[in-house]
Amino acid sequence: MADKTVFVEGRALAFVSFATDRRSCRSPLRGMRIEHHNGQTICAATDRKIMLYARSRDVNEAFDPFYIDTHQGERLIHICRDRDIDHVAFELTGELMIVWLALSADNIEIERGFIRLIRPSDIPEWDWRSVLPSEPFMPAELLEVLNPRPLSRICRAIDRYIRDGSGSVSIVSCGSFRPALISIQGTDDIGGAITTEQTKWAEPHCLPDFTRLDSSMLDAREVAA
Repeated sequence: MADKTVFVEGRALAFVSFATDRRSCRSPLRGMRIEHHNGQTICAATDRKIMLYARSRDVNEAFDPFYIDTHQGERLIHICRDRDIDHVAFELTGELMIVWLALSADNIEIERGFIRLIRPSDIPEWDWRSVLPSEPFMPAELLEVLNPRPLSRICRAIDRYIRDGSGSVSIVSCGSFRPALISIQGTDDIGGAITTEQTKWAEPHCLPDFTRLDSSMLDAREVAA
């Protein structure tokens, strides 16, 4: 019997799972942290390229933070991403292997399984908030150079969270030697950070010649007319 049951929104788990490296042999990179904050549940993870967090609207009593092993929980991650899972219940018993239940909006059980927790001793002390600004800030005038692969994972994460396709993402520079922030329009419940290469606009930037409109040529629309 569970000592405590923790409920987490399925879309929150799906969103944060895109920041894990499920194939890594390093526990911190394939682990997802689940913690209590003011009655609600926060999920966070990082693979050192991106960090994503999500606040779940499910209300829970206080519990100690725990890490789920996303490699051992591939089935859970799969259904949270691809099916309409309203929330997931984790039955905490004090053991490393625990039961999860995927539930509908009417609390009807859709599926259940086991997932392994990562021992706290296998995870170095990590506070996901440390990479985020703690004070109000003005975006820096820096060009953020992004690797397209982590960026594509961020877009997929947003697509799984906001399923109607209405989500818009902003990459916000926080200054030199700081990860850029990931901000999603219309919600404060999800976000993150991404490592980038940064450069300043040292001189006017010109696009290649073939992209410029030649004023000596007729507009294509006039030709078509």
